[in-house]
Amino acid sequence: MDKKHLGEKDLFSDFFKARGRKYYFDAKKKENGDRYVTISELQPNNVKFKRMRILIFEEYLDDFAEKLQNIIDKLKESSDKGNERSREKISNKFNSTEES
Repeated sequence: MDKKHLGEKDLFSDFFKARGRKYYFDAKKKENGDRYVTISELQPNNVKFKRMRILIFEEYLDDFAEKLQNIIDKLKESSDKGNERSREKISNKFNSTEES
């Protein structure tokens, strides 16, 4: 659909690339004044790109950001614990090899 037809106005935009995928963050405003954010992922799919998109209206952004931050924090915590266990295993193997 054409943006002019939808009455959308782009306010801000940002993106990054990772592992061949592109992630876009766009703030938009509808003709009626409603503002929202879209998060889009484009991933290679043969010759074309496959696009997935979510839309979050302004009134839900705080809740969305809170839940996203919670899951990021938990992921980092579990990653840190996993890294500690890996370091302990390596250290234990190294120490048991030295003792032999």
